[in-house]
Amino acid sequence: MVPKLPTLKLVITGENKTMRPGLEAIARDSNVGDAVIFLGYVKEELLWSLIKQANCLCFPSLIEGFGMPVLEGFAAEVPVITSNASSLPEVAGEAAFLVQQPENEEEIAQAILRIADDKNLREKLIKAGKERVKEFSWDKTVEQTFRVYQEVLVV
Repeated sequence: MVPKLPTLKLVITGENKTMRPGLEAIARDSNVGDAVIFLGYVKEELLWSLIKQANCLCFPSLIEGFGMPVLEGFAAEVPVITSNASSLPEVAGEAAFLVQQPENEEEIAQAILRIADDKNLREKLIKAGKERVKEFSWDKTVEQTFRVYQEVLVV
């Protein structure tokens, strides 16, 4: 028996004029073009609304300085899927579903399906994300940066 797949849409935001034509062609050639929405650049308010309505925020980045989208997903109270690369495991802690091979489409697809299908996992990730995001704030960043400057100036 084939499992019932959820009706999901992949919403891609951000503008990359080099990659977009190739991604659109892949979606079209894979017969999933109707399920993939390319919005390009969107204003902050719309982006926030999209994240809050999402089944999950999927951010399988390979190279990341910090990983702000992970925290945005936590703050929007949606499950987050991210990669086990760069700074992302440190930012996500135990609050996100980490894919081990972020270039493996099958692993990412399985993570999305698992979150869509497993209500307990969804609730666990949402709860953990709400707690995790509390550990990050601009005030805390300023305080820690100031402390580092003080230590450097003392030397």
